[in-house]
Amino acid sequence: MLPDLSEVRKRRKALNLTQGALARLAGASQSFVAKMEKGKSDPAYSLAKRVFDALEAMETRAEKRAKDLMNPRVVSVSRRDKISRAVGLIRKKGISQLPVFDDKGHCIGSVSEGSVLAKVEGLAKGKGVEALEKKDVDVVIGEPFPLIDENTPQSLVASLLTHHLAVLVQRRGRIVGIITKSDLLK
Repeated sequence: MLPDLSEVRKRRKALNLTQGALARLAGASQSFVAKMEKGKSDPAYSLAKRVFDALEAMETRAEKRAKDLMNPRVVSVSRRDKISRAVGLIRKKGISQLPVFDDKGHCIGSVSEGSVLAKVEGLAKGKGVEALEKKDVDVVIGEPFPLIDENTPQSLVASLLTHHLAVLVQRRGRIVGIITKSDLLK
């Protein structure tokens, strides 16, 4: 099912396309696009689809990619690091989550303010907090962040961030950045 024809003008304008440019992309005439935008034409489905396909292709091309959004400085911890180090990094860097890497550089989990607080709340009224800080990160490790390619579109990144605290960006199998919800808001 195609979107409403009234969206053609709005989407074309958002892309800074002229009617003629959109017509060329869709294999139609400029006058057809003008009539379509004014609602003075009841186009065949196939022609309307070509116009919407052209708009979608241009929107996808204009959309930012993960490499445009990512922070290239990935602050992380190792599974053997102490919780106190993870908490110190979270405070010092002003972040709320860290990926956890194994000795080979693979992301095996994550540590977040929430995962540490949940463990602290599980302790009896302040007892053992100091002992918790001396334990390895493994005690509070959560799910690893999803890995995405550097060319992943912003819309997919945003979708992933509705379910995860962060995503890791990779290029040729090597992690080159991280994206959090705050990176999308910048």
